[in-house]
Amino acid sequence: MPGTHARGAPAEECLDALAAELISRGWTAYITIVRGRPARLFVQHPHDQAICADVMAAAGSGTDGSWFWFSWAQRITPVRTPAAAAAVIITELRRAAEVH
Repeated sequence: MPGTHARGAPAEECLDALAAELISRGWTAYITIVRGRPARLFVQHPHDQAICADVMAAAGSGTDGSWFWFSWAQRITPVRTPAAAAAVIITELRRAAEVH
């Protein structure tokens, strides 16, 4: 996964918008910042705390703009669509909860 921050808007602003979407849907979401590392959004299932993920905002490859990414290097959606990203994240984590 690319290591650069989102272009056009600071990564924290993109993650804030995504956190607001997730929180409005009843999920836990907050930004974590560790010195020397990109900001991450911690997301947690509202009914199964063991189901969680870190999400980052980073530039994609080539000219395809900035994307939200799961920490396991899976693209979610472009950062300009936080509502769509929230839907994808919720779907993925609900799927993980079913398996869990």
